[in-house]
Parts: sequence; structure tokens; C-alpha cells
Amino acid sequence: MRNKSMIFIVLMVIFAFLGLGGRVLRYHIRENMEYNFNTKIEASKIIEHGWIPSDLPDDASNIYVAYDLDGNLSNGYFSLNDSDKFAKDKDVLDVEVLKEMVTHESKKFKDEIRIEIIAQPHEYTILNGEGCIYAIKDSKIYFWMKLSSEKCDFL
Repeated sequence: MRNKSMIFIVLMVIFAFLGLGGRVLRYHIRENMEYNFNTKIEASKIIEHGWIPSDLPDDASNIYVAYDLDGNLSNGYFSLNDSDKFAKDKDVLDVEVLKEMVTHESKKFKDEIRIEIIAQPHEYTILNGEGCIYAIKDSKIYFWMKLSSEKCDFL
């Protein structure tokens, strides 16, 4: 009887360690990642990986990106003092394009942004960027991109 109790205790300890190890591993191998940067220089490694649009202006600030490794999707936003200058060399798109887009769940950047833009399209300018779509409102610029494509797969 005593041996059975010891075996039971040992098995419980092993399962507890396996459960803890699984949680630690799951934390470190997350499928959705989020980053905040103050400047383009701070975001340079993420830009090199292709998770932030390559045409991000040098004076971009308040940069946020969330990406989904499984879905190979990235979205986020940044701020600019002169969003008109940024928009001048890009093609304007119809807001209907955003209805076809998929965004992944993240703590800060949920689908509400897309829904708000669709509900109030007159307040945003929708643009086709290099491999992504932008939505501009005042000095804030939102982006959505599918990481595996050279051009937007959403169009």
C-alpha cells in the first residue's frame, strides 16, 4: 500500500512538472506577437523581418505591430506629422476592400478598427501600399499586410 502511495505521489509530481513545462513553452512559443516602438530606428529589425511595411517613413513614431505567425498576417499603426505627403504616391482604394480583409486577435489592435473604418469611411483614406493596405485618419496610419505576398492578397 505504501509503494502505491509513493508511486502515486511521484506520478503527480511528474505531471505537475510536465504541466508547468507546457505552460512555459507555450508562453515562449506564442503564435501572436505584439511590439511597440517610438521610432523607425527602434523598429528596424522588425521592418527587416517584413512585419512592418518597408515604406515606413523615417519620421514615423508611436509604431505598433501585431503579427500572427500561423496566419502570416501583420497589422498595426504608426503616427506621422504629415500624412498627406505619405499618401501622395499611393493609389486610393475603395473602403470595400477592408471588408474582405482578415485581422487576427490581439490585445490592442482588434477588428474594431476595421469595423470603425467601414462604419465611417468618409473619415479615412484607404491606400494601396507596398504589400499592404493603409487607412489614414489625421496623423494616424493603420496598416494590414499578408506577409508572404509582394502585393496585397486582399485585392
